[in-house]
Formats: sequence, C-alpha cells, structure tokens
Amino acid sequence: VPDWYLDSFRDMRSFPEVKDTNDDKEFTQMIKAIKVRHNNVVPMMALGVQRLKKGMDLKIVCENLDEIHQFLDRFYMSRLGIRMLIGQHVELHNPNPPHCVCCIHTKMSPVEVARNASEDACAMCLEYGSSPDVNIYGDPTFTFPYVPAHLQLMVFELLKNSLPVVQERYMDSDKVSPPVRIIVADGIEDVTIKVSDEGGGIPRSGLPNIFTYLYSTAQYPLDEHSNLGTSEAATMAGYGYGIPISRLYAWYFGGDLQIISTEGYGASLGAFTCGAWSEPHDVLGVVDDTDTIYFINTNGEEITRITKKHFKGSASVIGLIMQDDIDAQRSYFFTVLTSDGLLHHVEISQEPSASISTSTSSASLAVNTLFPQIVFCFDYYPERSLLVVVGSAVSLNTIG
Repeated sequence: VPDWYLDSFRDMRSFPEVKDTNDDKEFTQMIKAIKVRHNNVVPMMALGVQRLKKGMDLKIVCENLDEIHQFLDRFYMSRLGIRMLIGQHVELHNPNPPHCVCCIHTKMSPVEVARNASEDACAMCLEYGSSPDVNIYGDPTFTFPYVPAHLQLMVFELLKNSLPVVQERYMDSDKVSPPVRIIVADGIEDVTIKVSDEGGGIPRSGLPNIFTYLYSTAQYPLDEHSNLGTSEAATMAGYGYGIPISRLYAWYFGGDLQIISTEGYGASLGAFTCGAWSEPHDVLGVVDDTDTIYFINTNGEEITRITKKHFKGSASVIGLIMQDDIDAQRSYFFTVLTSDGLLHHVEISQEPSASISTSTSSASLAVNTLFPQIVFCFDYYPERSLLVVVGSAVSLNTIG
C-alpha cells in the first residue's frame, strides 16, 4: 500500500503544468489510472489488520485500539474524499446521464437504490444457502440529490449483516424466516433509511465492537489468497470493515449511521443525513427527526444530547456545523441553525463530565421571507458574519 501511494505521488509531482485540452486529457487519464491503482487499498489494509491481530499480543492491540481506530478513520475518510474528487473530475470528461452531475444524481430514488442493494445482498447470501426476503417501504417517486454508489454500498453492508443472522436464527425452526425490512422516510429536513431485522439483536457489551476495524462476525473471513475483485462492497466482505466504512460514507455528506439493538429480537440500523464531525475531538453531532441532537464518539457511544428546549424556542433544527477552536482542549463547539434563521452556538465540555452551554446570536437573521423550506446544506463563516444556505426555494441564499 505505501508503494502505491508513493507511485501516485510521483505521478502527480512529475506531471507538467496543464496548458491546453490535450494536457487536460492526459491529466485525466493519469488520475483515472491512480484511482484504479488504489482500488484494493481497503482489502489490503484489512489484511494488514488481520495480520496485526495474529502477530501481536491481544493485550497490546487492545491498549492501542483507540489510536488504531482513529488513524484508520482518518485514513479512509481522506481516501474517500480523494476518490470522490477524482471521480468528479473524470466524469466531467464523460457524457452525463440525465439528472447526473458527475458522480452526483440530482434525482436519486433511495427506494430504487435500496432495491438494487437488496438484490445484491440476497444473491451473496444465497451463495451460502438461502436468504430471507427483503421488504422495502417508501415512496418510489421520492428523490433527492446524492451519490447512488455511496448509498448502495451503505444499504448493501447493512443488509449483508442482517440477512445471515436472520437465516441462522430460524434455520432449525418450523417458522418461516421473517423478512428484513427497509423503511425509507422522506422527511421535510432529513432522509432516514432504516434496515430492521429479527435476527436476535446484539448484546449491549458487543455494540462498541461493531464500529471497530478489529472485529468481524464473518463465518468465512478472507485471507491473503482470496480473490479481491473490483467491487468495493464485495471486497469488504469478511473483513469486518463493512459497518465502520459505511459510517464514514454517511459522515462524508454530514449524515450518520447508528445501530439500535433489542437483544432477543433484532436490530435496527439507520442512516441519518444531517450532522457534523469535529475531527480534532473525534466527536460527531447528528440530528434526528425529533430535532434531538446527539453527540457521539468514534466508538458509537453517546456522550450527551440536546433538544430544542436548550434553544428556548420551537423552531425546527435545520442542521449544524462544527466550529473548531484549536485552543480548546476539553471542549468542542457546534453551531446549530434553526428554521427561524437563528444561529445557536453550543459548547460541550468533556471533563470531568459532559456539560452543555448554549447561546443565540444577538443579531437575528431577518430571513423569514427568504429562507428555503427545504435546506440541502449550509455553511457559516463567523469571522465574516456570513451564512450560506442552499435550498429548494431558491438556488442559493447568501445572508450576511
């Protein structure tokens, strides 16, 4: 893997300045080749982690688990961003299908993507025997802008974990295996995709392991002699990487992936599409459909939560932005935007226990007549007192 990155760095550094269209075509082919070169980075890194587990004392590995996990999270998030940028540049030089802007589908149907992912997951499950049915609930006409490949990978990985446990639980039973359910909820502000099964659930003690790269429930883990293939979803099978990598895909566009387990019954896995990540503190803030904001660490454990009552108002939460303060070692900061146009500044202290303080900008943003009903994304630049909002009512709102 280091050699691949070294070769790619040399290719980029040695490429001359782009001066005309021919140079641009050659540059595009070069970065396209770089993307192909790195197709198997994830499985190769996973093999390295497997060898680490086998070759080192388990106690030493456990003592450094947080450090290993944080490094891999940053490494894979960086890789995801680079591949997204390369993909966008390459697709600029290809004819775009209808409603597509490079890798982004402006009218992506989550129900259709879920159906494709379920077909792939059921086919994989059938290779080892039989597969439960998958029932999909949601409006098939509902669409929103997203990257279909990202969503398909996330849903596929969730199903790949649900289908085998349901089948195994009912293997020796006279009862028919209950279907795995996918629910697509198209809210005003959020899109939530919930995968629910009756596979027996996960013990509470095992939940923190789900999001680590050193844990796998696969019955047939891959080894260095396995065929890696070309599909990223397929190559993650058997390594225990599916869930943590899928969460990074959700984080990339400000969402989240959570697991809610009912031991003895089953598990529900949901992808939230509104959130922000504080990288220096490894803390994720995510909003659900009740306007509750959860703050979660990298192990998936909830640190604390806040609701609308902290803001002394009834306006809906549109989203939040991480505001880093490099001088604050024991606190992290988020800015929350509500539908009345107010910005609420949240400071959460980590030690000795989680405590919350909030304040609202004294100068209200008088945007009630301009504010979009549906906000896709926004960003806030406090040093310039500038709020940028992208929504459905207008193409772009910039409010200072």
